[in-house]
Amino acid sequence: MERVARAAEAEAEVPYWVRAALDRVGGLSEREAEVLALLPDGLSNRMIARNLGISESTVKFHLGSIAKKLSLRTRVEIAVIAYEWSFSRPGALGARVR
Repeated sequence: MERVARAAEAEAEVPYWVRAALDRVGGLSEREAEVLALLPDGLSNRMIARNLGISESTVKFHLGSIAKKLSLRTRVEIAVIAYEWSFSRPGALGARVR
């Protein structure tokens, strides 16, 4: 019971726009999700491109597409979603432990 209460408190602390964007993450393409997964590591567009074997301009294109699909405006907002999303994917590449 206590675990449920703590989970409810943690959910209440997450701003609405973050929860709304996280609900839409499933609509991203596989490549967009790969780009999103690398953002919490603080990588530059150049490093994301190298990791994925794509061009820097393609990374920028994917970030723009992610922002549009998740109704976000800035890279910081995208990074916040990427960070929160990394906790919700147990066992996934880049998953973190709180």
